[in-house]
Amino acid sequence: MNKEEIVRELLRKGIIVTPETLEKIEKQGMTAIDGETDAIAQSAPAGAAKKRITCRIKGVKLSREITVDDVVNINVQRYEAVRRMLLRKTSAVSINNIGRTNAKITVIGMVSETAEGGFVIQDTTGILHVRSTTRPDIHDVIAVSGWMRNGILVGEEISYPDIPLDREINTMTGKVLLTYERGSHEQNADVVITEDSLIEQGQERMITNPAWLFLENGTGKAVIFVYKTDNPVEKEDAVKMLKRRHIVRKETAIPNSAMVFETIPDIIWFISRNPPWVENYKGVSIISMPKGHNALINLKTRKVEMS
Repeated sequence: MNKEEIVRELLRKGIIVTPETLEKIEKQGMTAIDGETDAIAQSAPAGAAKKRITCRIKGVKLSREITVDDVVNINVQRYEAVRRMLLRKTSAVSINNIGRTNAKITVIGMVSETAEGGFVIQDTTGILHVRSTTRPDIHDVIAVSGWMRNGILVGEEISYPDIPLDREINTMTGKVLLTYERGSHEQNADVVITEDSLIEQGQERMITNPAWLFLENGTGKAVIFVYKTDNPVEKEDAVKMLKRRHIVRKETAIPNSAMVFETIPDIIWFISRNPPWVENYKGVSIISMPKGHNALINLKTRKVEMS
């Protein structure tokens, strides 16, 4: 390995080397540092172990006016994105290909109507009445498994895309401060996020609503989703959004890429007016708080200090 590769490998292990030790490793290999980890770490300059966090912002271009075509296109994009997630979990047939069958089937579609005793689901090929005691919400994209009886699907199981339990959860060293106003807590954080900006190493960049923030350093990475809404967000509402893997917002035509969780966020900040709360759902840390509060998040442990 060359010097750059050696340094990268050691940093991944949390080891910092002096130039002299680096020369030794290059000549003798990694065995040159066996038993010397403590000495190597102590010989590094104070503060050298703290890697700078780099931040990438994925903003959103919003439409000023909403047309009927905008709404239709956003619904189609959202449907297709969530359908792809569900197809990773199950096999499904199109509604127009159901025909007469005695076998158990699964269909994927968007809920267009609900009524006592069931609901109506539709895909790009047709509509289907489902008999079920479960009442999904209109616009939910779901997979329904069951048996056809007299042209109606008797649903036995309803699945949402949800957050996979077997996914690898991102971690990294560093702290992020969520705040409405800069103040005394700022010096405790590597990155500061306000409702309209991201501040890192003294540099401030504006963010849109919503915004995706991608943080990374030599110790790992983190994905943060920031969303400001005029409506209160309760814990159960937030969990529903993650199960659905999308957020529906009617008042603004926001592109599908911003509102569908194709990428699973590690942290979500709902900027809203409800009392402050913190929730962890399948490895996703969710924070919601009104003005006057701050949240300091340890990116390694996900511990949240609310003030």
